[in-house]
Amino acid sequence: MKEYEKNNYLLFLLVFTFCLGVQIYGQPNPLKGLVGPCDNSKISNGGWGGHNIICEDGRVFETPDSGATWIEKKVADNFIAKMMAMQKTGSGLSQNGSIVGNNGKIFSSNDNDRNWLQTSSGTTNNLNNLVYGWSPTTHQSWGFAVGDNSTVLITKDGGKTWTKQSTPYQYDHFYGVYFLNSEVGWIVGSMGIIYKTINSGTTWTYVEGDHSNPTYKGVAFSSSDSGNVVGSNGFIGRTTNGGSTWTQQNSGTTETLNDIEFVGAGSDTGAVVGNKGTLLNTTDGGNSWTKQDLGTTYNLNDVTYDTRGYIWIAGDNGILFTNNPRFLTPTAPSGLNATPKSSSQIDLSWLDNSNNESGFIIERKDGPNEPWQDTDTAGANVVIHHDTGLSPNKQYQYRVSAYNTSGESSYSNTVDASTLNVVPSKPTNLTATPKSSSQIDLSWLDNSNNETGFKIERKTEQQEFSEVGGADSNATAYTDRNLDDGLNYIYRVASLNTIGKSPYSNESSATTQLNAPTNLTAKKSTSGGAQLDWKDNSKSENGFTIEKKSGTGNFSKLTNVAANATSYIDSQVSVGQQLSFRVQAFNSIIISGFSNTADIVITSVNNEIEIPTEYSLKQNYPNPFNPETIISYELPEAGYVTLKVFDILGNEIVTLVNNFKSAGKHYSTLITTDSKFTSGCYIYKLTAGSFSSVRKMLLIK
Repeated sequence: MKEYEKNNYLLFLLVFTFCLGVQIYGQPNPLKGLVGPCDNSKISNGGWGGHNIICEDGRVFETPDSGATWIEKKVADNFIAKMMAMQKTGSGLSQNGSIVGNNGKIFSSNDNDRNWLQTSSGTTNNLNNLVYGWSPTTHQSWGFAVGDNSTVLITKDGGKTWTKQSTPYQYDHFYGVYFLNSEVGWIVGSMGIIYKTINSGTTWTYVEGDHSNPTYKGVAFSSSDSGNVVGSNGFIGRTTNGGSTWTQQNSGTTETLNDIEFVGAGSDTGAVVGNKGTLLNTTDGGNSWTKQDLGTTYNLNDVTYDTRGYIWIAGDNGILFTNNPRFLTPTAPSGLNATPKSSSQIDLSWLDNSNNESGFIIERKDGPNEPWQDTDTAGANVVIHHDTGLSPNKQYQYRVSAYNTSGESSYSNTVDASTLNVVPSKPTNLTATPKSSSQIDLSWLDNSNNETGFKIERKTEQQEFSEVGGADSNATAYTDRNLDDGLNYIYRVASLNTIGKSPYSNESSATTQLNAPTNLTAKKSTSGGAQLDWKDNSKSENGFTIEKKSGTGNFSKLTNVAANATSYIDSQVSVGQQLSFRVQAFNSIIISGFSNTADIVITSVNNEIEIPTEYSLKQNYPNPFNPETIISYELPEAGYVTLKVFDILGNEIVTLVNNFKSAGKHYSTLITTDSKFTSGCYIYKLTAGSFSSVRKMLLIK
């Protein structure tokens, strides 16, 4: 068990099974907790649950729990370590031991590895291997260290003092050492050298090995008679007579074999490790060997068994293999079932097929083309999970795996489940935007992902809401066409699905543009005035405003005329005037653009103006109205005129006319934007001389 030569980083990997012995299955897995470079590492067994890794740079990693956690300690600086061995006691292995290395250096600990003190070895030769045993006679832990130039050292006091022993030849390099008991042992090394002692190393006898002179790297016995040596070029030698003679075996490999170990005295189970990931197993005491693939090409250099019979193998790049079942990747769960519980929750259950998991990983797919994602974990032995915060009426896929420090199991079966459906959330931020005299565009925020469509409702000021259209799921806009011009439309939207209808969105209103009059013309009237004619393009005007200008002056309001009017005669003209006219429609909420401009030059005036034959007060138009209306009246003769507006209780609100008026037709506009005007019935009264007349009108705000 003793040496290897690469200079790499330490990364521990494990392969697991429940069977004892050397049968190792599966791919190596990372052993958590030991990090950082560790060149030319070796492993020693410190008893059940305890193992030690020695790094060439003099650092030691100890694990008290079979590799779950590792503790780093520093032995010494400027020390190239080769091997570590733990001392034996009458009851087994202790946590005290020694480390040997180059230049004859030995460090020992007698306080459970807390401190490492250098012990004099009496040599400067490199020390390559180390073994410890227990003497029932002296009740002391004894040990042997071997190295270059036939160096053999013995300690009988647990590594406190070391004494050099002699071998027949002094120029061999020793790499392997094995003791069957405190008296019988073997040393192997370069040039096919094998030495045996039967008196605790007092004398060493040369044993005839293989004449091909391989370099022996390790030696071990399964019984007092049966043993094996391993070495270069795939060499395995076997003895069945206690090492007196050796016969070469077929190893099936030409790779250098670096170490050999049996489970224990009387056991036929053992292992050989070598370069390029070589592992050979025996179950017949080394009589035959079977190669096993560990999935690595790194050199394997050291092998040992703990007191429970689990194998530990160390190699280049710090790799480590074991069949300790605590590091077995857990078995995958099965029988996964998914049950919808609400619109936002699906419950999972599964069968736990493992007894060594640290927990479970729950993965979810949010759609057929979406990736799998880790959504949660569950503890060891837990077999249910509540997945919450989901979207309603949506299908999800699930799978579960078990995990521990060694890795993750394969996945369970995959299951599908859909959350329950609910009434969709209402749309918000509804906005209505007028686009023309007949079109309003709507937009809103879709707050639901389970609607099948949208319901659009509309009303005007004098109507109730009614459905005017619909939109598909995920829509956020709608165009309402074929509307009347100049009207204010109010909208609301609700989302729909098979469960029902959401609450309505906010209400939003918009007014279509009022169509302007067109085709305005101006000509001389039969009465001598300017006769205006136009086309009424609106369905919603309350009247028209006529503007007039003379020459290069500015337009100013001439008068208002009633809705649906298409002509007007301006009698206030003079010969030689160059007049321009334009007309604009209006209602209570919007005004249109202007018509085209019509021009006329007054060449003559007919002073015979048509005079009414009687007094009259006309009904205002429009009526009801908001915010303005036109009141017209006729005077058969000139006189002083008053036109007043009263509330229903007879209180005067405003005087519209209070001056002298000529005979003819007259118009007055009442504007009710002042706060003193509220919705209700009003009375307007005309007084001209002895004539008096009243009418009612209705203001609706």
